[in-house]
Amino acid sequence: MTAFGISAGVSSLILGKAAEYVGRPTLFIFAGILNAATLVTMLHWEPTPEQPYVFFILASAWGCADGVWSPQVRCKQS
Repeated sequence: MTAFGISAGVSSLILGKAAEYVGRPTLFIFAGILNAATLVTMLHWEPTPEQPYVFFILASAWGCADGVWSPQVRCKQS
């Protein structure tokens, strides 16, 4: 949860500002691909004690995708 939260917060700050330059559709496509890749990886990966870092990588990737969805969906249009 910590890796997810930190990743979501940092990506929200960075990609929120990047939305001004690259546009919201580009960020949504990026987040969708990242989210789908994370879910497919979680479906096919079998956890082992020898690979604890994969838990943190997957949580961080999912948090990064959530960091795009949340602020972009909640922002108000002027």
